[in-house]
Amino acid sequence: MLVLQIRGNDIDDDRVTCTGAQVATVLDFIAAVPALAGGDWYAGAVDGLGARLTEYEVLEPIPVPALADLLHRIRNIPQLLDGVFALVPRHEIPRLTGDCFSADGPMEPLIHNALVEIKAFDTSFVEVYTDQPSLITVVQQRFGGEVRKVETQPAT
Repeated sequence: MLVLQIRGNDIDDDRVTCTGAQVATVLDFIAAVPALAGGDWYAGAVDGLGARLTEYEVLEPIPVPALADLLHRIRNIPQLLDGVFALVPRHEIPRLTGDCFSADGPMEPLIHNALVEIKAFDTSFVEVYTDQPSLITVVQQRFGGEVRKVETQPAT
């Protein structure tokens, strides 16, 4: 599994990281990658300053009925402190890796069967997790950032 850590200056030359606009920009870019067409988006653990997304504040993945609507609403959040967004293969239920569903949890993917998982981690960075090296390459070419390998636990 690979993780790409992106900071605000990588996304929009801002010293602040995890603004709603930044997270929405990363999500919008990833959602447009043709290789990821055909999945279902989930969101949860969203904690922001200012505007709120109360239905996505719960510590579990909630289906996203319309990604464009969610992106519009995220852009109105001045600062995200937490948030997990994942694309799961169509008609699959997200399988959690553990008991904690929050970007403040383990520094590893939180959903075993996610094609890609994006975390807004405090004000530090936006993380993109995937086992698809070509996706990491495309996202890194667009935004920059640092890539590292992450050991994951086997699915139970």
